[in-house]
Amino acid sequence: MKTNVVQFPPSLSNIVWRVSAIDKLGKVLRVKCDESNVEMKVKGQLDSVTRVSIDDEVLLHSVAMPIVIGRLAAPQDFPAASVTNNNGTVVLNGEQKVCVKTKNGSIAINGNGEIQLEGKLLNADIEQDLSLQGWPIRLN
Repeated sequence: MKTNVVQFPPSLSNIVWRVSAIDKLGKVLRVKCDESNVEMKVKGQLDSVTRVSIDDEVLLHSVAMPIVIGRLAAPQDFPAASVTNNNGTVVLNGEQKVCVKTKNGSIAINGNGEIQLEGKLLNADIEQDLSLQGWPIRLN
């Protein structure tokens, strides 16, 4: 059995590289080492790596070909959100607000308990009673 382990030359042993090409989804295609002006194709990236932009700094690991294993946070970036799987229930924590947003709508839950729904249409397909509690309830 033959293995193809890539050994970066000492001058290229940096694990931090810059993204030089991406696909239409924002996945890394090529990276460049600023110090030596070398550009390489990457095999892929871990599924946990978020969408990247040209010139983002990424961490590489090499087995057969370089693989992007992470994106370095820019100074203006916030730490990643805390997402956990609690026995089948996905929990997304936000101290001030959690918002799920699309082109035409959003659901926001504020830290004070206020829930805001914005969209074109709200459907409630239910098998039992729909309860609205609070006062006043306005239906237009």
